[in-house]
Amino acid sequence: MVNIYLFIELLHTANAVTTVDSLKALALDNCKFANVVVLSDEKLVAQLDCNDSTDGDKAILNKIANVDGVVQTNIIAPRSVELGQSRSRRPLTPSCLAQWTQQ
Repeated sequence: MVNIYLFIELLHTANAVTTVDSLKALALDNCKFANVVVLSDEKLVAQLDCNDSTDGDKAILNKIANVDGVVQTNIIAPRSVELGQSRSRRPLTPSCLAQWTQQ
């Protein structure tokens, strides 16, 4: 499994909440959004969990990039998780996101 953290920039005329709803409604093969958080009117951060990086690439390039209002999608930090390996998932919280955007 691959956890992909995305920083998504929106058109200034886009509605962030509507865009989040559109992203969560996408049919993504072998991927799902663990969380999508609105940082501001023009910025979102999301955690996309996929079976492998190829599935993540397809989801980002073929689905997420085509959502109305999305201008740019940047990968913040992909992380692979081996099967059977225990992991502690750090949820996307406002304080966690603030640390990422300040770096």
